[in-house]
Parts: sequence; structure tokens; C-alpha cells
Amino acid sequence: MPLPRWRRRWTRWLLIASLGLNLAAVGIIGGAILKGPPPPDPGPGPALWPFARALPQPYRSDLGEALRATRKDWSGPRETMSNLSRNMATALRADPFEPDAVRALFASQLDVANQLGARSTDLLMTQIDRMSPQDREAYAAELLERRGRKGPPGPPSKH
Repeated sequence: MPLPRWRRRWTRWLLIASLGLNLAAVGIIGGAILKGPPPPDPGPGPALWPFARALPQPYRSDLGEALRATRKDWSGPRETMSNLSRNMATALRADPFEPDAVRALFASQLDVANQLGARSTDLLMTQIDRMSPQDREAYAAELLERRGRKGPPGPPSKH
């Protein structure tokens, strides 16, 4: 027994929509594979990002490799920061409100952030310590250029 005409149309559109969704899923997965792995996480803290981004090659790549190699070392402090944020939300909603509890959480977050910053600084300093004087000059020039300032007169630096 043939299907009614309205049901055939509905089925056809359902199949077309299903095919479209399948193609979209394949495209998203394929694009993710072609794009490659996500950037190293975490990177240097926000205060150090300009310094990390201005590193000349191969130091910038080596910093990325060092971050990837130590990724597991960062997970504990990052989880602690996440927990502290949840605890902060709870403390801010508490009734009665306890300002000392919020202050203690801020102090804990600052402590963990300082630990993460120290790790980032150590990884960045490892790269800077390896630089030749010429590479450090190029690095300094790049930092000044990125800040929109001019450095002292002298020969142009190579990146």
C-alpha cells in the first residue's frame, strides 16, 4: 500500500534535513581534525601574554612545547582556581554575608595566581636565558613595537 502524498513529502524533507545534519557533523569533525590540536593550555598568565607573544622564533615554539610538556602540572592549580570561583559565588550569596570569608577566598585566589605566574615566568625565563644578545635585542624591539613605542636608535632587529 503506497504512502499518502503528504507523508511522502514529509519523509523526503526529513531525509534531506537528516542528510544536512550529517554533512554538517562531518564538516565540523573534519575541520577540527584539519585544524589540529588546540593551543597549549594554559599559556602564560595574562600579564605575561605580551612577553610570550613577542618571543622570536624558535623560542616561541619552544615555549609552546614546554607548556604542552608540563600541561599536567598546571591542572591542579587550575582546578583549585575553579573551586575557589565556585566557593566565591557561594560566599557572595550567603545570608548572612560574611566579608571575611570573601577576603579569605580572594587571598587564596591571589596565592594560586601568584604560583601560576611564577611557573609561567620560569618557563619564559628559560627561553630568554637561551637567547643570544642579538635575539634579546630583537625581542626588546618587538616588545617596544607591540607597545606602540620607539626604542633607542640603532640597527633594525631580525625576528
